[in-house]
Amino acid sequence: MEPKSKEVEVGVPSQDPVKKNDVNEKKKKENENKMSEEDRRIKEEVELLVTRAADTDARIAKVAVERLVELLRTSSSGSLAAVPPPLKHIRALYPDLEAALKGTQDPSVSRRLHDLLSFISMTLESKSGNRTLLEHKLKGTTDDLAQWGHEYLRFLAGAIAEEWRDRAGNHDPTDHLNGFVDQTVTYMLMHQDEATAIDLLLEIDGVARILPHAEASNYKRIANYIAAISKYLTRPSDSEALRTVYDIYKKMKAYPDAAMVALALNDRELVAELFKECTSKPERLQMALSCARQKFFLDMDDEEDELLQDANGNMRLSQLYRHTAQELDSMAPKTLEEVFKMSTDEKSAPKDLQNNLVSAFVSGLANCGYGTDKFLSDTPAFFFDQREDRIISTTAALGLLHLWDHVEGLQQIDKYFYSESTYVKAGACLASGIVMCGVKNPFDPALGLLSEQINAHEDEVAIGAILGLGYAYAGTRKEDVKELLVPMLADSEQKLLVQCIAAYALSTVFVASADEDISETMINCLMEVPENKLKEPCVRYLILALGCMFLGRQEAADTLLDATRALPTLIQRYTEIVVRSCAFAATGNVVVIQSLFHVIAENEEPENEEEKNEAEDGNEEANEQAQKPEGEEKPIPLNYKAAAVLGIGLIAVGEDLGMEMTKRAIIHILLADTVSKGKDPMSGRCAVPLVYALLSAGNPNMPVVETLNRLAHDSDVSTATNAIMAMGIVAAGSTNARVATKLHNLSSYYQKQIYAGATFAVRLAEGLCAMGKGHLTLSCLQNDGNSVDMTALMGVLSLLHSSLDFSNTLLGECHYMFYAITPAISPRMMMAVDEEMEPVDSVMVRVGLPVDTVALPGNPKPITGFQTQKTPVLLSATDKVECADPKYVPVSTVLEGVCVVKKRPQET
Repeated sequence: MEPKSKEVEVGVPSQDPVKKNDVNEKKKKENENKMSEEDRRIKEEVELLVTRAADTDARIAKVAVERLVELLRTSSSGSLAAVPPPLKHIRALYPDLEAALKGTQDPSVSRRLHDLLSFISMTLESKSGNRTLLEHKLKGTTDDLAQWGHEYLRFLAGAIAEEWRDRAGNHDPTDHLNGFVDQTVTYMLMHQDEATAIDLLLEIDGVARILPHAEASNYKRIANYIAAISKYLTRPSDSEALRTVYDIYKKMKAYPDAAMVALALNDRELVAELFKECTSKPERLQMALSCARQKFFLDMDDEEDELLQDANGNMRLSQLYRHTAQELDSMAPKTLEEVFKMSTDEKSAPKDLQNNLVSAFVSGLANCGYGTDKFLSDTPAFFFDQREDRIISTTAALGLLHLWDHVEGLQQIDKYFYSESTYVKAGACLASGIVMCGVKNPFDPALGLLSEQINAHEDEVAIGAILGLGYAYAGTRKEDVKELLVPMLADSEQKLLVQCIAAYALSTVFVASADEDISETMINCLMEVPENKLKEPCVRYLILALGCMFLGRQEAADTLLDATRALPTLIQRYTEIVVRSCAFAATGNVVVIQSLFHVIAENEEPENEEEKNEAEDGNEEANEQAQKPEGEEKPIPLNYKAAAVLGIGLIAVGEDLGMEMTKRAIIHILLADTVSKGKDPMSGRCAVPLVYALLSAGNPNMPVVETLNRLAHDSDVSTATNAIMAMGIVAAGSTNARVATKLHNLSSYYQKQIYAGATFAVRLAEGLCAMGKGHLTLSCLQNDGNSVDMTALMGVLSLLHSSLDFSNTLLGECHYMFYAITPAISPRMMMAVDEEMEPVDSVMVRVGLPVDTVALPGNPKPITGFQTQKTPVLLSATDKVECADPKYVPVSTVLEGVCVVKKRPQET
């Protein structure tokens, strides 16, 4: 037998365990013993006063309550983190005060007890949240909020917002809360807590009520906060918030700042109001220049100052741009060898026909706006060194060379109008439109030159003239162009290519206008396209034109989206996604972005074997019938998933946080879309690099460049080609040495003939990187990134949509659509001019990285890591400028482009 195991002794306490309540009582006693004499005295006084507050004698109760109120208002703890002693002791007596309230009959005592209970409930946890605080205060004294302090009012503001929301949802009246709102807002603004006041007004949908409180001492802080928070508001609250900012600036006579907000709202009437009201010559000039940057041309009266017309029409932009280049010693023409960094062997190698086309593009880009180069100007025979139809693009490159030079540029191009070659003549039409892009001349030379050519017998000349009109009047909404081109778009006897180009030109002129006549004509034209031509490359531009008519207009495109359901299956889904993404462009609408991610995640393959077998059985007969006509295959729809990927980036443009999140999220498409699936015609993989290009145009930050460089070596050729183009767009006009080196390495990597498309893309990207010798940019963000230039956005978007079908557009018959980026080209300089628009050199400015100072206390510095330079200076996408000159003061608070300065008044 086994020996018995020893018994285990378990110790049992002889007394029951101490309950938690007993522990708490012990702690209380210990705390009482630790109390100082002062604390003990305050506690005894508070307990006595609470007892007296329940006294049957109303006079004694009133004195006790008033003493309690005085103690809570005036006492301080000596430390910001500690609770004042009276408040600490009275919290435990809250039930006693409630009992006293029920027992009192005197109305004045009752009101003060409600005030007390409201203040104390701020420190107590309750199931109803802050509602108890508000309920007691509504029954107490309603006009003494300021006496209870800042922290109490912050709690009260939260309770008011919650109550207002509930009552508005139930359609109950909210008038009784208005007094509290006004008192809270007034107090917060007096104590430099603008954020709490504005947050409260936003919660009750009354942000316009801040307007009477705006003064010289606080209007900038108020306006900056509302403008910053408007990016996170839904429609129509965002527009209402910006309209309030506009009204604040207008009230304080800060007209240039008000003009910036009006431009962000895309409201021409608001801008016209400012010009009528403002009388200061420097401020009017600055507003005219700001409008001109966004191609926001105003109809000036004949009596208006000629200088103002020149400023608003960008008539002197070419002179100022070349003056900057001269000051920075950049006038020498840039050769192709310098751009491509060619070795001796590469220079001596025979040039193919495609190389001559890309050389014309690159030379025009590298010397853009300078009027002279070493390729287009010095070798007039270059036109005929390539395939005949590409002569259009090589001739049009002269337009880039003379960009904005409406005097000499048109004279230089005029001689080509008389050429015997149809293609040279067509290129001259296109070049003249490119020269006038962004320039408003009162004599309308572009309209005079091109209006007759649009009806030319040769389709090439007509196309050149139509596109020329589109670029010359981009963003101007000129009715004369509408009268010329709408009949061509509606004419079913015209060639499909001519109709599509006419639609694109109209959309360029009327971008974001939501014009019903034009959009209706476009959708009718799209419905009439024969089914066998729906996959033509030019149809992409018709669909894109339809979307860009509603760029950023949101609900205005709802009717059009309904109409797209009637389109043929081949283009229906693609058109719907393009129009929807364009309609919500630069809004950051998360719901639409999520819906586009769902589109990308769609899987047409059956999920399990049973479904797969059923599908196979059901399709046997269909397959037999399909095999009968030889050579016939089921047509594949346009790649709507690629359009959805690009649409995600388009919606996120303009808001820093949204753009950064999109860059992180979009990379997951590559993980889901493997290389094998990348060969699927319905894959969104090829559009991923284009999203980076759209979000970082003109901003070559290293993480983006490294990602694109990795994708440029992708096994999927279309993805790699688009990544190369994206690198060019990201580094556009920056002459970034790292990007230039990576592109040069890629030219060696893709040197084999089978990669001719990729080589073409590398050369184009190198040209974009060297654009304007580093003086230009493709960024559509302006006003310190607070507003989006829709005309420029459409220009970049057009090039990206061309890249979705690179081999059939830029390498095919639509090679001239590369010039769609022209409206997006703008100088990245900051130069100072005086009231007469004469350059003021050597104005001291600080250039550095911006710091978000919104809602920060005091007067913090808006930039960091700055360097002090003299104007003119070149700005990168992340730079912010502030004036540091003792002699001059700028008219506008945002220093970008051409800025008006005036002499600083002498202090007496």
